[in-house]
Amino acid sequence: MSLSFLRVPAVPAATVVVPAGAARLAKRPSAWALGNWPVRWKIVVIVLVPLLLATAFGGLRLQSATASSSGLQLAAARADLIPTITKYMSALDVALLASSIGHDVEGAKKNYEARKYELQTRLANTDVIPDVRSGTSTLLNGGQALVDKVLADSISLRDRVTTYAPILLTAEDVINASVRIDSEQIRAQAQGLSRAVGARGQMTAQKILITRGAEIPEPELRTSMITLAGTEPSTLFGMSEVLGVGSPKAQTLQQQLVTRMAVLSDPASMLVDNPELLRSIEITSGIVEQIIKDATTSVTKSMEGEAAARRGAAIRDTVIVPAAVVIALGIVLLVARSLIRPLRVLRDGALKVTHTDLENEIAQVRSGTEPIPELLAVPTTEEIGQLAHAVDALHTQALLLAGNEARLATRLRRSNANLLVLAGARLARDPRKPVPLSTVINAAVSEVEDYRRVETAGVPDCTVIGAAAGSVIHLLAELIDNALRYSPPTTLVWVSAARGGDGAVLVRVADSGLGMNDTDRRIANMRLQAGGAVTPDLTPENARHMGLFVVGRLAARHGIRVGLRGPIDDAQSPGTTAEVYLPLAVLVARATPAAAAGPRAPGWAPQQPKPAPRHAAAVRDPEAVRGSISSHVGGVRSGRSHALENRLETREGPAQQ
Repeated sequence: MSLSFLRVPAVPAATVVVPAGAARLAKRPSAWALGNWPVRWKIVVIVLVPLLLATAFGGLRLQSATASSSGLQLAAARADLIPTITKYMSALDVALLASSIGHDVEGAKKNYEARKYELQTRLANTDVIPDVRSGTSTLLNGGQALVDKVLADSISLRDRVTTYAPILLTAEDVINASVRIDSEQIRAQAQGLSRAVGARGQMTAQKILITRGAEIPEPELRTSMITLAGTEPSTLFGMSEVLGVGSPKAQTLQQQLVTRMAVLSDPASMLVDNPELLRSIEITSGIVEQIIKDATTSVTKSMEGEAAARRGAAIRDTVIVPAAVVIALGIVLLVARSLIRPLRVLRDGALKVTHTDLENEIAQVRSGTEPIPELLAVPTTEEIGQLAHAVDALHTQALLLAGNEARLATRLRRSNANLLVLAGARLARDPRKPVPLSTVINAAVSEVEDYRRVETAGVPDCTVIGAAAGSVIHLLAELIDNALRYSPPTTLVWVSAARGGDGAVLVRVADSGLGMNDTDRRIANMRLQAGGAVTPDLTPENARHMGLFVVGRLAARHGIRVGLRGPIDDAQSPGTTAEVYLPLAVLVARATPAAAAGPRAPGWAPQQPKPAPRHAAAVRDPEAVRGSISSHVGGVRSGRSHALENRLETREGPAQQ
């Protein structure tokens, strides 16, 4: 066969016209240009930049977590100063009260000295902020000066209270400043603790005034007591953060405040050694002491727990961040490998197809064989896989194009045969031996292009004489081809046959197309029954109906009747049915005598015989059919590369998903 359509004619170099600026556009970029980088380098850059950024941010995260953990551990260590401060303030309260009422002064003094020394030692050994250090020093110095004056009885009762009030405020500030943390809960606990320390000092001052109040005038005493009691609501509010709003202890504190204010507001009540006031102060002091004890423990434990949690988080981040970077690196390398390997396979395969395979396979096509292209080993369905499928499709299509000449030759051969028939010549392929009807039908199917859409059913066991076999094949091929062309490409064309009682055979070719109206069908039947005679109405406009004239000429030559009718009775869709009546003259006589009744030639409406069950094999591959009838029909050559077409359809399947 000739493959001239694949040859590219050589163009002399002198005739090539290079457009202006083409040389500049065709200039290859530098080897270091980004576009010339190998894919592996590009992927390394894509991987390396985010990985470096992730490592940098991960390092910053670790540094932040470590710094936060260290800062919280330092805050927890500074919070350890709070219990020492509360104990010191308790000792100061006891020392002032004992010195004022003259009860166990020496024991109170020794306890104060011990707590003072403990606070001094803890302050010296703790890395506290400057505000806490200066505030604690003020507590130590102010408390010692006040105790010395009280023990020496060199300060008045009123001055004792007024001097003690700033010391209480300083103690509250120091406790609050010792808790530097972003936890609202812990800060609220420290606030409640500081207010409780202040409330205890207020109870001490009120008790001193009540027990020593005889030294000052009654109005002045009452005014001082009311002034001290007036600061209690804010103190109670601060402690309620620890006790809980509406808790029984909070309600008790409020009731005791109301009780004291009622006594202080009664001008008739005596304040000095008033038992109701003393009892209320004792109840309040007991609750306040419990608050101080619980809040001190809660604050220190909360700080230690928060520090431990931050330390654990820092350790966890130290493990997780590097592990995450390593895992990310592994995943990136895996994905990069899944990109690079298919690309390498695609590149090598495409180069092999271009430089070796295609040339060898085209040589095989020229020698008459049908090579099967080797598919690229890229089974994926993503972009690289789709590109590989496209290369495979191009490869297969090139081989299909190389075999198209044979198919064109088949069409031309049938067209030439049609012209010969119309000219009155006989087909050169009529065999001498009889041919089975099933082989004749399959040979006719192999003559058409879209043979896969043809299904056969109910072919009886009979034989066509050799002199008519070629004509019947050509006649059926024209009818089948016409049915295929005038029916939707997704529908089937059915070829069936039934044998009548007289031995004649009726072959039907049924399609599911739009069908023909009565006028067109009547005209077509007239042309068929005219025996292929060229009538005056044959013009270039209706030359496309040449197949009808050919069918009529072949039918008239062998006494065959051909007619067109609508769909068979049990059809589910419209269409046209061609009926071919094969008389006994074109069939090999049966051994048993035929009955009187049998199918009649088209032109009337016979009772339609029911088709026999559909053959399992339906339509065999045309190549197999041609091989089986080569001894009868002289071989039917076709240029279709059926194996290539099947290969192309199989390869295109995954790419379309």
